[in-house]
Amino acid sequence: MVRARTATTTRSATGARAAASVGQAGVVSSAPGAIPGASGRVRIEAIIQHQLDNQGAQLVLAQEAGLLTAEAHELFASYIAATAARSDWTGRFAESDGDVVALCAALLGPEQAFVEASQQLAQLLFHQMRPRTISAGDLAALIYSADGDPQRHIALLKLDPQSRPIRAFQRVNGRLRVVYGRADNLLPDERHLQKCALLTAAAPGASFDITLLDTQAGPTAAGVAAFFYRGFLGVALAPSPRRLTRRFVDLCDAWLDAHRAALDPAALFAFYAARRAALDQSDVEVAPFAERALPGHPELRYDLAETLALNLVEGEPPARLEQFSVDRAVVSSLLRYVTLELDGGARLRVRADRFASLLDPTRIRRTGNRYELTISTLTLREVSD
Repeated sequence: MVRARTATTTRSATGARAAASVGQAGVVSSAPGAIPGASGRVRIEAIIQHQLDNQGAQLVLAQEAGLLTAEAHELFASYIAATAARSDWTGRFAESDGDVVALCAALLGPEQAFVEASQQLAQLLFHQMRPRTISAGDLAALIYSADGDPQRHIALLKLDPQSRPIRAFQRVNGRLRVVYGRADNLLPDERHLQKCALLTAAAPGASFDITLLDTQAGPTAAGVAAFFYRGFLGVALAPSPRRLTRRFVDLCDAWLDAHRAALDPAALFAFYAARRAALDQSDVEVAPFAERALPGHPELRYDLAETLALNLVEGEPPARLEQFSVDRAVVSSLLRYVTLELDGGARLRVRADRFASLLDPTRIRRTGNRYELTISTLTLREVSD
């Protein structure tokens, strides 16, 4: 296998909201079923990139592995971090013995097998990009590992080249002036990465576990929206801990909005406290959470538990889910702060461990649809920022 000739660098993902903590060089620490890597520095062992110009009907296939500069290594490491941080989906190949699975396994072989397998994968993706509504781009195939993780992983990225204005200085008639032009074929930064699959061999002779970043993927995706994960890879989706955690929070809020009239302020804040306590664990069990969230309302517990279990996983027909792993990065702010929305767009934000000393839930009264709050504070001033 060709080694990517570059010094190992470090980089953290911009604005990362990872399913686990982001480590050096954009590698994330292990989370159950979520992240193919370990905390430590990314080491890109091999990389190859092919041009897929479906607009001009041109397929340009590289014939050997690429050479990375330190800066390029840092950028591709950030792609891995961005995928781990932003991925809403995990999955497995729908056909465990299909062509794509065999080609991905070949990527882990000797240099020539790596090159040839990547070329065939590029041809398969190019075929899926026939609709001209799909943007032209490149397919990059990487083999990478990380400090503390002996396993080798695969990254398949569909990269859409960027363009942006540039400036140059020219001397005309002895006078210097700036001239503006445009630079094309620029690699995107991690914020503009839209499609990437990270693959890890599940077991010797088995298929792969997949972490998928695809901004168009979803249970209802069809046509060009599914060209990468379904048409090209043939992946059956499953929601990631990141997506399930966000879904849980949203479903709780929607359920509360529908049943708010049945809950007095004390019961409402007991619900919120129970939700924070549940999300502070590694896993949430739906039925026990509903019991703790509604201690004084046994008649509502079943409805809450059923609403969550039947709607956490999106799609038709509903897939029941009784337990999921928590993505702590998604709820880090919710666990640290209590944020109350009031009339007029006002927000009251308090550290969770100081909330009770500022606002005693037992002293909140409700008259009709209006709440009356009593706030106790040693500080009272208007701030200018």
